[in-house]
Amino acid sequence: FLKTRIVAGIFNKYGWLKDFVVPIGFAELIQRKKLVSFDPRLPAGKYHIIFSIYHVGTVTATHNSEKIELIVE
Repeated sequence: FLKTRIVAGIFNKYGWLKDFVVPIGFAELIQRKKLVSFDPRLPAGKYHIIFSIYHVGTVTATHNSEKIELIVE
């Protein structure tokens, strides 16, 4: 079985800023809907999030979602 994690990548208009590990397993996510929340600790501005599946042991994650707008006030 592959060791995977779900990560949320935070981007601004210039590119990638940081990743957050989503505190839910891939199998659990498939079985039901679950609200995911986190505090990105970013300065005010417009960003976007892309959810990705990360295989432990690789360098980069695959982008598996559309861009989701994030506005920090």
